[in-house]
Amino acid sequence: MTFAPGARLGPYEIVAPLGAGGMGEVYRAKDTRLGREVAIKVLPAEVASDPDRLRRFEQEAKAVSALNHPHIVTLRAFPLLERTCQPDQLLSVGRETLARAMHEAYLRQQDAAGQSAAVNPAMVPWEALPEELKVSNRRQAGDIGRKLAAIGCELRAMRGWEAEPFELTEGEVDRMAQMEHARWLEEKREAGWTYAPGPRDAESSLILARGNDRPAPSRTL
Repeated sequence: MTFAPGARLGPYEIVAPLGAGGMGEVYRAKDTRLGREVAIKVLPAEVASDPDRLRRFEQEAKAVSALNHPHIVTLRAFPLLERTCQPDQLLSVGRETLARAMHEAYLRQQDAAGQSAAVNPAMVPWEALPEELKVSNRRQAGDIGRKLAAIGCELRAMRGWEAEPFELTEGEVDRMAQMEHARWLEEKREAGWTYAPGPRDAESSLILARGNDRPAPSRTL
């Protein structure tokens, strides 16, 4: 994607192109908040869609930010102004990022509840998470479009960086949570899990257990 002079990327206004290569395009721009000139590097889609290459890019940015020399560019900011507000990118390339974010939110919630890896195998960083659980997170992330459609919303390409904040109502969140629970149940059924009496109240509580092994429940219904 080529940006014309006057185009906006967040608080930055494009002034003119400076160059382009295999790792992206570089533009001369103006920081409208501070009134200073900056250079902006825009990554090509094949780089922005590759988590490994993005991580390497972030590592390079950290290395540059640690340097201070008159002949070395100063890194002022490193926001991922991702053209990633494109729905197709969010639901495909962005699925991994969203899955990671969901897992990190889960870790914070469980940590606040006093859980630990000693009793919950999912209480580990994303890199150490078993592949089966990563797949489950990715499926949940990829299903967000269906849930939004159910409450009358849809993902659209962002046309400007000054969009108004959007919040879901409590009822909409509850509806999406119900849909996610139903998706989770179906996923477990496909994996061979069946219903079994729960440990707290055998009369009214049911859990999903794998086959006849009846392991400790991961979720009580």
